[in-house]
Amino acid sequence: MRSLFKSNRPSSDQRRIKRQPRKLSLQSLENRRVLAATIAAFEPSASGFTAEFSEQVNVDLLNLFDTQGQAAGAADVVLQGATTGEVRGSFVVDGTSLSFVASDGALAPDTYTATLRSAADAFTDLADGELLDGDNDGTAGGDYVTTFTVDAAAPVSVALPGIVRGPGQDLQTPDGADLQDGLPIQLSQSEGVTSVTMTIQYDPSMLDISDVQLGSDAPAGSQVIANLTVPGTATISFFSIDPLTADQTDFLQLIASVPEDATYGKSQVIHISDLDVNAGAMDSVANDSLQVVAYLGDVNGNERYDAEDARLVARVGVGLDTGFVYSDPISATPTNPLFPTIDPVLLGDVTGADGLSPLDSSDILRRVVGLPTPNLPEIPGDVDHAPSDISLSNATIIETAPISSTVGTLTSTDVDAGDTFTYTLVSGSGDTDNAAFVIDGDQLKTAVAFDFDTQSSYSIRVKSTDSSGLSVEKTLLITVTEANENSAPTAIALSDDSIDEAAPIGTAVGTLASTDPDAGDTFTYTFVTGEGDTDNASFVIDGDQIKTAEDLDFDTQPSYTVRVRSTDAGGLFFEQMFTITVTEAAENTAPTAIALSDDSIDEAAPIGTAVGTLTSTDANPFDTFTYTFVTGEGDTDNASFVIDGDQIKTAEDLDFDTQPSYTVRVRSTDAGGLFFEQMFTITVTEAAENTAPTAVALSDDSIDEAAPIGTAVGTLTSTDANPFDTFTYTFATGEGDTDNASFVIDGDQIKTAEDLDFDTQPSYTVRVRSTDAGGLFFEQMFTITVTEAAENTAPTAIALSDDTIDEAAPIGTAVGTLTSTDANPFDTFTYTFVTGEGDTDNASFVIDGDQIKTAEDLDFDTQPSYTVRVRSTDAGGLFFEQMFTINVTEAAANTAPTDITLSNDTIDESAPTGSVVGTLSAVDGDAGDTFTYGIVLVEGAGDTDNSAFVVEGDQLKTADELDYDTQSSYTIHFRATDAGGLSVEKTFTINVTETPANSAPTAITIDRDVVAAGQPVDTLVGSLGSVDPDTGDTFTYTIVADTSSDPDAFKIVDGNLVTNQSFDDAIQDMFSVDIQTEDAGGLTLTQTLEIMISEANVEPTAITITGSSVPANPSAGTSFGTLSTVDANTADSHTYTLVAGEGDTDNGSFEIVGNELKSTVDLDSSVQTSYSIRVRSEDRYGLSIEGVLTLDLETV
Repeated sequence: MRSLFKSNRPSSDQRRIKRQPRKLSLQSLENRRVLAATIAAFEPSASGFTAEFSEQVNVDLLNLFDTQGQAAGAADVVLQGATTGEVRGSFVVDGTSLSFVASDGALAPDTYTATLRSAADAFTDLADGELLDGDNDGTAGGDYVTTFTVDAAAPVSVALPGIVRGPGQDLQTPDGADLQDGLPIQLSQSEGVTSVTMTIQYDPSMLDISDVQLGSDAPAGSQVIANLTVPGTATISFFSIDPLTADQTDFLQLIASVPEDATYGKSQVIHISDLDVNAGAMDSVANDSLQVVAYLGDVNGNERYDAEDARLVARVGVGLDTGFVYSDPISATPTNPLFPTIDPVLLGDVTGADGLSPLDSSDILRRVVGLPTPNLPEIPGDVDHAPSDISLSNATIIETAPISSTVGTLTSTDVDAGDTFTYTLVSGSGDTDNAAFVIDGDQLKTAVAFDFDTQSSYSIRVKSTDSSGLSVEKTLLITVTEANENSAPTAIALSDDSIDEAAPIGTAVGTLASTDPDAGDTFTYTFVTGEGDTDNASFVIDGDQIKTAEDLDFDTQPSYTVRVRSTDAGGLFFEQMFTITVTEAAENTAPTAIALSDDSIDEAAPIGTAVGTLTSTDANPFDTFTYTFVTGEGDTDNASFVIDGDQIKTAEDLDFDTQPSYTVRVRSTDAGGLFFEQMFTITVTEAAENTAPTAVALSDDSIDEAAPIGTAVGTLTSTDANPFDTFTYTFATGEGDTDNASFVIDGDQIKTAEDLDFDTQPSYTVRVRSTDAGGLFFEQMFTITVTEAAENTAPTAIALSDDTIDEAAPIGTAVGTLTSTDANPFDTFTYTFVTGEGDTDNASFVIDGDQIKTAEDLDFDTQPSYTVRVRSTDAGGLFFEQMFTINVTEAAANTAPTDITLSNDTIDESAPTGSVVGTLSAVDGDAGDTFTYGIVLVEGAGDTDNSAFVVEGDQLKTADELDYDTQSSYTIHFRATDAGGLSVEKTFTINVTETPANSAPTAITIDRDVVAAGQPVDTLVGSLGSVDPDTGDTFTYTIVADTSSDPDAFKIVDGNLVTNQSFDDAIQDMFSVDIQTEDAGGLTLTQTLEIMISEANVEPTAITITGSSVPANPSAGTSFGTLSTVDANTADSHTYTLVAGEGDTDNGSFEIVGNELKSTVDLDSSVQTSYSIRVRSEDRYGLSIEGVLTLDLETV
């Protein structure tokens, strides 16, 4: 191709000569910021031009057109011909490159002026918002203006028409009233053309070219070959035996479609290169083409057709607007350009008439109401649409915001209502400051500390991925605002300053709030000494709440004074005194009503399921309640339920058909012993028939490549019409199972099974099966995205979970746990003490793993606080150091224990000496106190039976044998002494329960009464058992006599009857054995057992099934045939089971009932027609064989 263009833009030197002289001035390089974008290169093309920026520009406000009221602003890109006028076209910005493509194809010979507007609502620098430096003089501002000349049109030009098709649609062009397949490749001057070679370059995520065919004008004998093996490149070669004529312009056509996952609204320039016509003998040019991923006529971009599309097309068609604009009269920004950089004719020309007219609006309205519109392609109904935009609720943050502060909430625009989205920071255009932020769910949070003076604007690139894996990416700008100089708070307020004397310890009095000139400041509240601190010890501050620390008594002290300090984030503080008033508690009254939050339950609910929660109405606001079942009206079904705290739960299985409702009677007893009773009717609802789950969801489908093996990707949940169903998750074979082996399922979590590497494999697909408790299942494919690990950075902070310790704590007590803040989420840390500021008391402590522990005894009076310096070193060797102050608190004076408790005070008379009665514990106000338990004889009542028991550790045990008839209760006296020597004493009564009288066994059982002839001595015949009314009794078996010629034909070994000789069934085939069973109490029973001798047993040799196939799509419960066994012992019987092993792939879909094989789930012949199971057949003597059976379904 020859060059047809000549740039008329003066050089930088020439332009400077034409400018007025300027005064020379000096400016500090530190203060001078030359950050504005410039045009680094400009290149005309056959159908427009390409401009290259020096850095990325903000594309959010760019547009090509305006409204009638000129609310959208002037066009930001204009191409004007000196004689041909303004050129209609579209432009695409990709990174730092802008490409303008004329809608009418090749530019006519003329001189053209290209203008790129520099303004706040036009071209600005992406990084800091500076205006485009259009004249490249180092100062922001000034339009970029240049001219070029198209000398003459080439004899031949090759072009593609503009493409507007949505996800899942084929490329078609209007052909009268219908759409013809394919997109034509056209020649402008075809006469004399015999051969053409070219390369078409495109983005394969937006366009899928499957074939190149001869066009409607290609003459007979023409041939075309296309190489489509390289994604995004189509190399095409064509020849015709005879030269084309002037009217043979559509010589080729592309067969192509838009991928279903293409991003809606995205556009691209399709470039034709390496054009060669007639082996270079004919001059030629290639015209670029534009593609927009959108449904033709959907000009408001909501991925459907509606009357608003028709209205917008009509406004442009009659000249009210030059482009499509959404108008919202109640919004602060009432106009919003739609497809602002695309020629509106390209989007709205549904008739193919190369212009917008009432016919275009009419056709769109016909489609809206369902009338035929053959020139408009159908919108695929089952295509999941990608999100089209990302919004951030707030894009500013103050420089003093701590790390992990929320900037704003991310939302996505998506035509698929109810879709869910996962947000990630990704690399690409605008990702400069990704490392300064993290995304937590849908919230954008800070990952570093900000400084307005160092950097006031940040650029990040965010990806929104919907539940089907489709995504959109967008660059977002975050502005840091400057913080005012810190001022101290000026006042403290307490939301409430009165409290009821009956309020339990820990009740909140009120919430503290601070007045401070610094908006957004945070505050820490503490009690301090000073005027009004008299009663500080009676309360505690929990966050911003004052809570009680002791019981209050109106009669003893009706008011308290405390002194509170509010310290802001900068360490400045203000102090204030508060008076807290105690109000007198009302006299205790009984509760007046009981409520149950829910009184119905599904019959399928398992035992222990909560029906509802009980609450009581009582005039005493701080009263507490105990709930119990009681006898009285409505107590019929009390035994069917239990009360657990304040919940009624099921105590047995429910059955709607047997009993659809239950009545219970509940008593609510308050802390003072007053009560109220109420009857409730609990309704049982019928469980739905079991249905298969209908969907599987994964809570998170992305994971950092640095995550260690075993890290959870997300949690699986199932959608099922049966509310109490349970699910088992497994990986399954089928579409999407490519990477199953890279993960494991642990319960309901998918976890990594190998190391991940973003560069090697950025995404994985797995196929998961959810099987419900009834064996029905659903399968779903998931795509798991691997995110690139951030470069290792040093930790930025260290936290200590607690920085106070009691002076009485023994050496080795943990003060608190250390944690580190680090931008690398899976980093690990090693903690050490280091020298430096604050290391004064390092030697008084040790670091054990991530805990700081004491290394010496502490004494509040000698030293009330310690300082240590800690270093946190990450896995890459980078570190951060921080100083901590550890405060020692004064130990409270020792108080005596107040009570002794015994966990159990009853024991059965048959319990042997040394049996545990119960566990002892002591109640003491000194947290962490230890006790020495001793039984001592003391003067007074209660020590009568001390000698009958012993204490070992904290357990009370018997020292004598007990007899209910002789003595049914014992009194003993304890003393508990704490570590400080203070003690409490208490008397307990131990009750002896009577052991029921022993009963004799009533029958002897044996689980097998046949033994094969020829078996060796010690062959097992069967296991013996006894029937006895005494539950848990034990038995001893002996042979009393037998009727064989040899009195020792059998013997008993460990409760089993075994042979004592080898038998011959031809001589004797039946033996009678008298066996005696004796229980633990010495009572006996003798019973005769008949033992049969059968022919010599041999192992079965094969398993067969009647029939080998069943009709297509059998339902659950369908019989696949009867199992039988090949066995030389023809009279033998066999038991069949499904077993694990080779060939057991489909065991879970079947069950064996007797000797019949049945399916347990509905089977789908279109998915699978052959099933493999592994079966074991065991004869009555225990010999077995296993075999694999293949089952076939008939096809549909």
